[in-house]
Amino acid sequence: MQIYTATSTTHELRKVWRAGDNGPEQDEASEGFRYANKFIYEDHEVHDLQGVCDLLNRLADVPTAAIVLGRPLIDRGGRTGLDFEDEPTNLFLADLDSLDFEGTPEEAVVFAFPFLHGRRFVYAFSPSAGFKPGHRLRVAFEVEPMDLTAMQIHAEHWNTELAMRIGAERKFIDYGIYKPSGFIFTARPTLKGLDDPHPVRAFLVDGKTGPAPIPRLPDMIEVEIAPAVTLGQMPTLRWDDGQRHNSVFDFMRAYRTAFPSSVYTECWGALKDEYARLGVSAANQRAFGLSYIQARFPKVRGARRKRKVFPVTRQEVPFDEATRRLSDEIKTFVESRTPGVKVIEADAGLGKTYWALYWLGVETRYAAHVNDMFLTDLYVPNHNLSAQIESDARAQGMSAYTEYGRAQEVRGIPVCHKHEAISKVQGIIKETRKSFCDDGEARCEHRSGCLWWDQWDKSLTHDLRIRTHAHLPLQIAKEGEQSRVPNFVVIDENFLAALIKRSFVKVKDLCDLTRHDMGEWLLRFAQVHKAGMTLEQLTAAGFTVDVCKELIKAEEALAPQVEITPDMSASEALAKAVDYDAQWHLYASFWRRLRDAIAVGSMNRLRRVKDGVWLNWRQRIAGIPWDAETNRPKVPVLVLSATIKRSMVEAVLPVDEWVTIEVEKHKDAKVTQIVVDASKTALLYGTGDRVEEYAESDKAKAEKARQFREDVTAISQGRHLFSYKALREQDVPLSGWFNAVEGLNDWAGGKIDIVGRPLPAPSDVEDMARAIHQDGLPIVQVGEWYPKRPFALFGGAGMTWAERHVDPRVEDVRWVICEGAMMQAAARARHVRQGCEIRLFSNMPLPVKVDEVDEVESFNDLKPEEQEYLTAPVRVASAGLAQKLFRKFAGMSGQGVKDAVGDLFGWAMVRDAEFIEVRLQGEKQWSRVWIADGGWRWLCDRVPVVAWREPVLRKDDNAERFEAMASQSEHVTEMRALKEAFEREAWFDEDGYVPRGEQRTDAGFWFDWKQIGVRVRAA
Repeated sequence: MQIYTATSTTHELRKVWRAGDNGPEQDEASEGFRYANKFIYEDHEVHDLQGVCDLLNRLADVPTAAIVLGRPLIDRGGRTGLDFEDEPTNLFLADLDSLDFEGTPEEAVVFAFPFLHGRRFVYAFSPSAGFKPGHRLRVAFEVEPMDLTAMQIHAEHWNTELAMRIGAERKFIDYGIYKPSGFIFTARPTLKGLDDPHPVRAFLVDGKTGPAPIPRLPDMIEVEIAPAVTLGQMPTLRWDDGQRHNSVFDFMRAYRTAFPSSVYTECWGALKDEYARLGVSAANQRAFGLSYIQARFPKVRGARRKRKVFPVTRQEVPFDEATRRLSDEIKTFVESRTPGVKVIEADAGLGKTYWALYWLGVETRYAAHVNDMFLTDLYVPNHNLSAQIESDARAQGMSAYTEYGRAQEVRGIPVCHKHEAISKVQGIIKETRKSFCDDGEARCEHRSGCLWWDQWDKSLTHDLRIRTHAHLPLQIAKEGEQSRVPNFVVIDENFLAALIKRSFVKVKDLCDLTRHDMGEWLLRFAQVHKAGMTLEQLTAAGFTVDVCKELIKAEEALAPQVEITPDMSASEALAKAVDYDAQWHLYASFWRRLRDAIAVGSMNRLRRVKDGVWLNWRQRIAGIPWDAETNRPKVPVLVLSATIKRSMVEAVLPVDEWVTIEVEKHKDAKVTQIVVDASKTALLYGTGDRVEEYAESDKAKAEKARQFREDVTAISQGRHLFSYKALREQDVPLSGWFNAVEGLNDWAGGKIDIVGRPLPAPSDVEDMARAIHQDGLPIVQVGEWYPKRPFALFGGAGMTWAERHVDPRVEDVRWVICEGAMMQAAARARHVRQGCEIRLFSNMPLPVKVDEVDEVESFNDLKPEEQEYLTAPVRVASAGLAQKLFRKFAGMSGQGVKDAVGDLFGWAMVRDAEFIEVRLQGEKQWSRVWIADGGWRWLCDRVPVVAWREPVLRKDDNAERFEAMASQSEHVTEMRALKEAFEREAWFDEDGYVPRGEQRTDAGFWFDWKQIGVRVRAA
C-alpha cells in the first residue's frame, strides 16, 4: 500500500483547542493550516493495516504533516489538483464525522460501515475528537483497487444509507475529501489548558483480512464537474527537458484554472518564478519565454476535475426505425388474437394510439367481411382526445363512441341528472339502475333520451368504446342477458392511479366500544395499535381472517337504510342520499384491509401513525374479461405508455411481453436544461392553503417566491409554460400543467418551458407503492425526504444531484409521478417528430438528450434583458454608455454597473473581440468598447458613434492587463484583415506555394492558416 504525505514548510497543519468558559473552544485565529501553500511530498510504503496504524500514530506527532490523496507528481511545491495523479489504491480512507452513537469507537465504525463486521480495520481519532460531540474518526480498510472518483461515490452512498438508518439528513461520512490533493489531517491538536483525551490516536481492530465485501453499486460514468485546481492556488511547474512544451502547457493550463481571468503577462510572471526556483537553463527560458506565452496563453482553457456519476441509459433508434418496429409489434399482437398482456413502452409522440387504431381497424374490417364482430375497448387517461380518437377510428373503418361518466356533461347536458345522489350511496344501494332508473314499476323522469342509457345501447353495436381509466375497476355491466364483452382491450398510458385507493381511520373512532357487540375485539385492536401494530402482534392478539370477517359483518349491519325510487327527482334523491353518517363505510373498509393483510402476510395495506391508520390498497381490474381460475385475462390486452415502469404493471397484470422503444430526438429539436430549485416551495411558498397546511408564514420567503413567479412569467414570454396547476391561482400564464396534458398536440414544434418537478413527499409515494404492491414485501421508508444521487444528464452535457428512493418499487412510482409527468409535458413539443425548443428548469435528469446546460445562479440571469446582454456582440466599461445600450443596467449606480459588466477581458478572449475607444455625438469623453464579430453594426444601430481610436493607457489602469488587451486587439484586427483579404480574392502563387501550418501575427500571437479559410486559385 502506498500512502503519500504532505509536509508544510510554512504553517502547522493542526487545529488548536483551548479551555473556554463553557468548555473546550476551537481557537481558529491561532490555526495556520488554512494558509499553508508550500509542501514537501513523500511516499510511504506500508505492507498491511498494522503498518497503516503505526504510520498514523507517527504522523500524530508531526504537526506539519498530513496525508494527501492522489500520487504527487512533484517532490515539493504548491498543492493543485493537476500536480497529482488519481491512481487506484487498495486502501480506503474514510472520515466519520460527529456520529451520535452509544457505544465504543469500534462499534460505531461497524454501525456506520456494516460490511466491516468481523473484518480487520484501523480507526484513528480526528483532531476534534473529544471536544466536539459524537464519534469523530478516521477509518482505514482494504478494498479492491479503487480510484478517488469511485471512493467518492461509495462514500456518498454509505452516508445516504447511514443517514436514512439514523433518520437525520447529515453528512456523517465526509465524501467531499476524495479529490487529487485532498488532505486528511492526522496531527494531534495543539491544546491550551486542556488534557489530550486520546494520547494514542490510532488503533487496529483485528479480524478477517483482505478486501472488505463492499456492496456493489451500479456502473457509473465519468463527467467533468469543476475546476481541477483550487481558485487562487499557485500551480507548480513540473519541468522535463524532454517534454518542454508539455511542461509549460500544463503549467499554463493550471494557471488558467486557478486564475480564470488572468492575462498572459501574469502567467509569464508566475512561470518566470518557477524557472528561477528550478534552475531552468537560460536557453530554455528564452525558447519558452514571454513571446511563447503571449502567443498561446489566450487560447488556453482551464482543466476540469472529473467524478463518477450514475448514467441515464437509453438505447435510442431513429424515428423511422422506431415507427416501423412499433407498427410491427402492434400488428403481430392484434393479428394473433391470443389472450395475454403485451406492454409497449415507447416515447411520447411516436404514434402509439394511431398505429393501434390502424391495425385494430384492419382486424375490424376483416371481421365485418366474414359477418363477425370485433369489439375493442380503449382506456385513456381522460377525454381530452376522445373526439380526435373517434375521428381517427372512423377513418380506419370502425364505428366509435365515447363512454362518459355519470357526472360529466355532453354539449351542456348531464350524462345522468342524478349522478350526485348515486355517488353518495355507493356501497349502500346494491342495484343502482333499479333504484334510480327503472325498477319495472316506476321510471326516472329523464329516462327517455337519457345519455347514460344511450351509451349503453351503443356499447352493444359500436366497434370501439372509449373509456377513461376510472372504468377499469368497474364490473362489466349486464342488462338481462346482454352485455358488451370486448375481443380486444387497449390501455393507453399509465393507469395505476385509477386503481389506487387511500383513506384514513382514527383509532379513537374505530375502537368506540359502544358501536356494536364486538367491542372486545375493538379494545384488543386499540391495544395492538398502541404497541406498534405488527403482523406478529395482531396474530398474538387473536386476529384472524375469520375474526375480521365477523367484524366486517358487524360494521355492515350498521349501514344506513336509504330508500330511493326511480320516480324521485334528482333533488329528492340527493336529499335521501345524504341523510346519514357518511363515515360509516370506513370501519368496514378497515377490517377488509386487515383481513387481506393477514391472509397474505403483508402489512403494506396498513400504515400505522400515532392517532390512526392509513389504508392503502388497489382495486382489482374488473372491466376486462377475466379467467378466475388462471387469474389471467380472457382477451388480448395491449398496454401503451411512454412513462410507465414494469414493476408497477406486473403487480397488477400478468405481463407476457414487454417491448421498449426509445427514440432519438429530432435533429432540429434543441433541449436546454437549467439546473435550479424550482420546487413547489420555491414557487408557491405562503400561497393559498399552504399558509395553514405547512405553516408557511415567513414574509421574506413569501416575497422570494413571489419574485420567483414574476421571473418565471418574464422569462417565458412568447413561450408555452408548463408547471404546477396551483400557479394559475397566482396569475402565472400557464399553457398546461403536470399530469393533464397527455396526448395533446396543441404545442407541437413550439417553444416550451417546463418549470418545476411534481415530486410528492416520500411518505405519499411510499403509500402509493404500498397500495400497488399490497401483497408484497414491506416497503422501505426513507424519512422526511429522499436521499440524493449524482446523475449525468443524458447526452453528457453536465450532471445534477437528484432525489432517488432506495426501494426500487417506490422509486419506480416516484419516477412516474415526477420525471414521467415532466416528460409528458416536454413531449407536447413532439421533439421526436420535429424541430422545437424545450427548456427544462429542474434538477431532474430526464430521458431526453440535453444539448446544453445553462449554468445560471438565479432565474434573474434568464430574463430578457439579461439574455440581451449575454448575446450582444459588444461590451463596454463606461456606466453611461452601458445604460444606453443595455436594459439590464437601467437605474444602476456607476459602481453597480462596474460590478455587473462581468469579466470584460475574459469575454474579449473568448469572442476574439477588438479593444477600442469611441466618442459619441455631443460628448467629449472617450468610452472603452470591446467589439466582437458583427459588433460595429450592432453598436452604431443603437448610439451615434462619431469617432474611434486606439485605447489610451490611464492612470488607474493595470498596465499588464492593458498591454495584454491591446495586444489581443491588434491580433484580432490583423486576423480580420487576413480573412477579409482571402474572402475577396483567392490565393495565387506562381511557384505553387500555399500557406499552411502556424503563423505568427505582428501582435505576437500564433494562428493556424486553417482559421483563415484560404481559397486557392488554379494556376
